[in-house]
Amino acid sequence: MIPVLGKLKLFLTDKELIIPQGSLYIINSQEIHGMHHTEDTDIYKGYALQINYDFIKKYYPAHKIKEKILLDIFKIIAAYDHSNQFQRIEIESYILHLLYTLLSNTLDKKTNLNLQTLHDKRIIKMTQYIDLHYNEDLSIDNIAQHFNISTGYLLRYFKSHLNVTVKEYLIAVRLKKARQDVLFSNYTILEIAYLHGFPNLKSFINDFKKVYHDTPAKYRDKLRK
Repeated sequence: MIPVLGKLKLFLTDKELIIPQGSLYIINSQEIHGMHHTEDTDIYKGYALQINYDFIKKYYPAHKIKEKILLDIFKIIAAYDHSNQFQRIEIESYILHLLYTLLSNTLDKKTNLNLQTLHDKRIIKMTQYIDLHYNEDLSIDNIAQHFNISTGYLLRYFKSHLNVTVKEYLIAVRLKKARQDVLFSNYTILEIAYLHGFPNLKSFINDFKKVYHDTPAKYRDKLRK
């Protein structure tokens, strides 16, 4: 669980704890517990991520990966708080990465991973590759070649695992990154389009309007007023 606004008082079987804003605390779901915001917290907002107990029994995160887990959870929270048509894609990609972190850092490393785990790792690597190279002249053929698979197989594989096309995912990543520059940089709209991999200004404006219902310029003006 993570308090993102205010502090949380946590009641466990034999003790009480104060969880500061922005901290991660992991609770054994089998332990009796209760919670309430602290007396000096007027407004409280927090999130709890529940993971199946049978899953926890198999995989336990080492301390050194706690920060990675916390980062993924914060990304999931941010995605929930900023709704758009690609929200589900973004959340699923973060959840997959969270699972990858847990699976790849088990106490008992398994040499014979089952087929589903291998598939999960491959789709995570694909989304990570796109996330890393989204602002380049990235094509579906480039991605397929990088992973030594055919273009047709990539299209089917990606769609079957994330329920979106490669192109839709790539555009979602580009728009998310470009939106930050629209709001917080002094780059021109044309510069932002090329900085984030869009082939031309027209395609950037069209894709932006589909998600944010305004041109980048109008969107910037409205939110900067």
